[in-house]
Amino acid sequence: YTENGYDAALEMLSRIQEPNGSTEAWRAACLAQLGREDEARLAATQALEMNGDFIQHQDWFFQWPFKNPKDLEHLIEGLNKAGVLPD
Repeated sequence: YTENGYDAALEMLSRIQEPNGSTEAWRAACLAQLGREDEARLAATQALEMNGDFIQHQDWFFQWPFKNPKDLEHLIEGLNKAGVLPD
């Protein structure tokens, strides 16, 4: 996981014309992993406002197949850091 990888993901996410709770949660996780806490919290708040019930069920991120379980763990870590997932 590299800063360039997060930057590339953030660039791709910024191109989405109609963001939703899931895309904002991904953005929050990327920002949190970059140490950009304020921006991550704002994206997390937006994600929860858009689709909080769905996102906080924690099943939504299993809709994408992760070949490497560590990638899913890393996503969950970022979501926790950003405040997307409940404590």
